[in-house]
Amino acid sequence: MKDEELVARILETVVAAVSVPVTLKTRTGWDPFHRNGIRIARIAEDCGIQALAVHGRTRTDMFRGVAEHDTVRAIRTASRSRCSRTAMSIRRCAHRKFLTTRDATA
Repeated sequence: MKDEELVARILETVVAAVSVPVTLKTRTGWDPFHRNGIRIARIAEDCGIQALAVHGRTRTDMFRGVAEHDTVRAIRTASRSRCSRTAMSIRRCAHRKFLTTRDATA
């Protein structure tokens, strides 16, 4: 996640090498100061990834703390402003820690 160009090269290589749909699980970013989940999601879509699962924490958070529901929501609703104003076409799901019913519907 630190090197977005490397992420793109890896995803392009994998998608080109196989004849089955490729999916990706990612996080909201590397650490709280480097949240690039939206950019990674767009890179994944551009590279032909068919579905994206988002873990609601950064890499350095691991499984500690509260899931970043707002960041996951931002990834889910990201628009492709450089191409059009439509939502991303890639399928997305979230892996989050639900503490309340409101968390589950966010």
